[in-house]
Amino acid sequence: MARIQLKPGQELYAEAGKMVYKTANVDWQTRMSGETMGEKLMGVLRRTVTGESLFFTYFRTRNGEGEVGFAGDYPGKLQPIELAAGQVMLVQRDSFICAEASVQFNIAFTKRL
Repeated sequence: MARIQLKPGQELYAEAGKMVYKTANVDWQTRMSGETMGEKLMGVLRRTVTGESLFFTYFRTRNGEGEVGFAGDYPGKLQPIELAAGQVMLVQRDSFICAEASVQFNIAFTKRL
């Protein structure tokens, strides 16, 4: 399980259904990713084609610090990865759990032989 301490004003998002618990002062909101309506619609289209959930759940503290716990669907080890500005990480389907709001999530299609 990943236990994440949120500082005041800090926001993170997670794949739908990955939250295990949250403290009372953490608010959550389900919404589409993307800034413009076009980005949101393209995100929905990509996620629909790949069978992923259409929405992300966003978490932010109301006042003070808070905590949110996440877990994956399969047994295994959760590995936190710090990405530098402009760095990209490609992961398998269903392996994304959560990220800071500054991290951009995208879906890539790969060829299979």
